[in-house]
Amino acid sequence: MIHHSCPHCRSIEDRIKQHEKYIAQLVDILAKMNQRLIDLEDRHIVKFDSPMSKRF
Repeated sequence: MIHHSCPHCRSIEDRIKQHEKYIAQLVDILAKMNQRLIDLEDRHIVKFDSPMSKRF
């Protein structure tokens, strides 16, 4: 439980909460980028593993 003992502590706690939000947003962005790369790699592998007549 957070106790607000002084304005300075409150300010630090607010900054920590904001940083936690930024970190969560960055993790979400990285997860989405990772999924896009996996999807792209899967399509690339499928494309080049298929017979020549079906590649393009």
